[in-house]
Amino acid sequence: MQLNESTLEFVGVSGDEKRYICPFCPSHGKSPDRVGHLYVNSKRGAYFCHRCGHRGWSDSLPVNDDIFNPVRKLEWGEVLERIRSSNMAQVSDFCVEDTDTIGNSYVPILPDYVAFEYLQKRGINEEQIKHYEIQLSSRDFFTRIHFPGRDLNGRLICSIARSYLAPSNPKYLNSKFARKEFVWNLDKVKNSDTIIVCEGPISAIRAGYNAVATLGKFVTKEQMLRISLMPNLKTIIVALDRDALRESQKVWKFFGVRGFTSKIVLWTSDVTGKDPAEVTKNQFESLLNKSVVYTGWNESSLIVS
Repeated sequence: MQLNESTLEFVGVSGDEKRYICPFCPSHGKSPDRVGHLYVNSKRGAYFCHRCGHRGWSDSLPVNDDIFNPVRKLEWGEVLERIRSSNMAQVSDFCVEDTDTIGNSYVPILPDYVAFEYLQKRGINEEQIKHYEIQLSSRDFFTRIHFPGRDLNGRLICSIARSYLAPSNPKYLNSKFARKEFVWNLDKVKNSDTIIVCEGPISAIRAGYNAVATLGKFVTKEQMLRISLMPNLKTIIVALDRDALRESQKVWKFFGVRGFTSKIVLWTSDVTGKDPAEVTKNQFESLLNKSVVYTGWNESSLIVS
């Protein structure tokens, strides 16, 4: 549904987005919006209510060709009309076979996309984009990068969606799944003897092909048990974000007392980044070389300088 801004009650500005009182909340079973949950993005020409979930396009805003062109080799105007009509069959030549549990169509990220440029700036190359099957989705009008999550049999069970058109709120918008039992990329590293544990998919990709993501700093017992059951696992390296030292120690100890070689990455003051995605390859390799092995007696004596 298209939206004309001139008919809305203006509330304020947040980055590239204008906030309005949402007129759609009552039609979604919500009480009238009195705060201003409807955000209209001037760059995308799209709107979204963070309260009732209503979304669509603003006919009073231009869609900027320079922001992103989700489907290669098609004129943006034609693409927009196809997306608006939800007729994804017309762009099937550019879609992979995967659809998630609610039928979203996924489009590969190719070199002439702005999403591709964003990933390159984050240190992710074309080979990694293909290896991890990083895509765009029809679910969010191709404005978020999707990292597909699969079970150990390779079945697609969720999608981790990160905005690449800043600023955006929320940064992550994931499909519904049991996070406490899921470890991203475990299906690809299940036969590895060494696994690096990170928080997010981008950190895991930057850390190496043998890295997984817990999708948050709070690692559940179910996630740790799932990793520990990998048949060839001998060494675990905990590389959560800088601000997750206590949680990192918990994971470090969990594997250490169970007989694994358990190491923890300590983010020292000479390293400016806070996670594997914010440091160079050489810096992270140096941190790995300095990682501390769990022995039991050193459990409470970690010092980060």
